[in-house]
Amino acid sequence: MRAIDYLGDCGFSAKVVGNRLIVSPSSRETQEQCRYIKYG
Repeated sequence: MRAIDYLGDCGFSAKVVGNRLIVSPSSRETQEQCRYIKYG
């Protein structure tokens, strides 16, 4: 999944649980990254 690879390159941990993408640590996400995650 492209989003998981991108987030991993940015230093985040990301995994799919059911139909949701779980990203941590969410406190480090920028607004741009939040938009990328939400809208792909």
